[in-house]
Amino acid sequence: MEKDLNGRNSETDRHRDVLIDRLYEVAMDPGRAVELLEQWETLVKPMRDSADKHEHILLNDSAMEEHISRADRFLERYANTLEPPNERQALIDSFDMAAAFLVESDLNIGILNAGAQAALQISEGAPVSSLPVDEADLPSLMRQMRDMLEGRGPNMSLFRVRATDCGHFIIFRIRLRKLRDGAQALVVATSELAWPPEFDSILGEAFSFTQTEVDIVRMLIECCSVKDIADQRGRSIDTIRAQIKSILAKTATRSQVELIRLILSMMDMTGFAVAGPATTEAWSRGYIPNSNNQGAATLHTTFAPDGRRLDYLIWGDPNGKPCVLLHVEIGMSRWPKLGEQAARKAGIKIITPIRAGYGDSTPLPNKADFTAGVIDDIMHVLKAENVDRFSVISLCADVRFGAHIEKHSPGRMTGLVAVAGTPPPDSVSDYDHMDLWQRFLLVCARYTPHLLTFTVKAGFLMARKYGQRKFLEHVYGKSKADIEQFNDPDIWEAVITGIQICLSDTHSAHKAFARMISEEIKGWHDEFSALEGKVPVHFINGTMDAQATMEIITPFFRDHPWVTYELIEGAGQLLIYSHWDKALKKIGQF
Repeated sequence: MEKDLNGRNSETDRHRDVLIDRLYEVAMDPGRAVELLEQWETLVKPMRDSADKHEHILLNDSAMEEHISRADRFLERYANTLEPPNERQALIDSFDMAAAFLVESDLNIGILNAGAQAALQISEGAPVSSLPVDEADLPSLMRQMRDMLEGRGPNMSLFRVRATDCGHFIIFRIRLRKLRDGAQALVVATSELAWPPEFDSILGEAFSFTQTEVDIVRMLIECCSVKDIADQRGRSIDTIRAQIKSILAKTATRSQVELIRLILSMMDMTGFAVAGPATTEAWSRGYIPNSNNQGAATLHTTFAPDGRRLDYLIWGDPNGKPCVLLHVEIGMSRWPKLGEQAARKAGIKIITPIRAGYGDSTPLPNKADFTAGVIDDIMHVLKAENVDRFSVISLCADVRFGAHIEKHSPGRMTGLVAVAGTPPPDSVSDYDHMDLWQRFLLVCARYTPHLLTFTVKAGFLMARKYGQRKFLEHVYGKSKADIEQFNDPDIWEAVITGIQICLSDTHSAHKAFARMISEEIKGWHDEFSALEGKVPVHFINGTMDAQATMEIITPFFRDHPWVTYELIEGAGQLLIYSHWDKALKKIGQF
């Protein structure tokens, strides 16, 4: 390898210089954080082999520290230039090409997205009566909107109405939102898509569809029934059924539902289509009750002995068996509505302590042991709720906190369910099996900790500028299973609502996030092994998890036969949002 006259590795120096350039580029535009990660990987990966033998801190010199400090000051200036987000715009920003719009108190269309303009042919300021809804259905839709705005209706409703051409149905998903200026508005998402003309040829090339088959697929996407399609095309129902059967065969799908899911996924991949509805309420810090009061989440506050504020969330059955939910670094503190209601039906009381530095929970002192502080705070919350015995659901790497709970308070935990559980680190080579973001966070914490907080902060600012969805797509983008979940409206609502305690337009938990990652790399084999014979432990993992990969969990399960586990084929790291029933079932058995 080429060296200069002073014996330095010139290639390494070149990569280091590029990394420094990337630091300043990210400070000016956090959207370039991925480029920083890629350059860091290029520089650090070859250095790790020698570092592993002695646990070296890499790039640990005064010059690099100064560059990071200076870049961080620029990043802080950038953060101060970000204007407060347009609240109305933020409510529909994550819909992409699905038709979505706001309805203001005067029953006029407010801010709308490109999908609404293209598919519904409406414009801002137009009356609701201009929607392309059949005249027989329009009065009831308008009446429902008016009742919701005036407080006489539910906070959420679904409407299925005929389009003006009577050729298909349109589904309206309507949610009432109270805005920061005190006004009421309705967030309306519809099943209408702006079908791009280019997509016809894409489907034809991918599946050898005829134009007739493309037209039928489009009508199925538009919620047309077989009878509707037959009537519009002047064909018999049997003919249409035969054509749909041919379409299913060409796409190797077994049902119309599976076909529609495939087509929507293809639209996503080609950059055309749907996203779930954005229901972010940044001012609520994520504590949004369900549309009815059954099992609605409630926010509680207690105080630690040192006076720090400790918030916690309760949902499910308030008188049920207590279960602590550990919300992991990203702050996954909520489940889809059906999951939260299922906890109530199962007689389980979910208690989610909001970690120090998240939401309004006071951060721990800088020099405090973070893991010990988290466990102490959990115990203070349980004391406030008069809970002695409890089970635990941990998400991802938070299984380590479950192990520390038993060490701190032996005999009180009745069982631990690790959803997408990440085992204790066995070897630094495990990191090579992870995707870029997950690998960066853990390896950076181990080898370049001085860079960790800057990069996490830049990532959070990227989310503020470009939206939480784009940020989450960067983090989970390599897992198709996780990204597909974002297209489910109820799951997207749970995701975007729950992470408000970590990342919102008004709050950033990047410091606490970075401290948690730094704790995650520490060994906790002994604490986990001590659970054997004392606390039943059950792992629920997906085969497409980008962090707890199959290469990592397979030997772990083999070496820990006392741990029970189940693998969910095709699921990713965010499987709790669609498989909460498995966690509740296991908790019930404890």
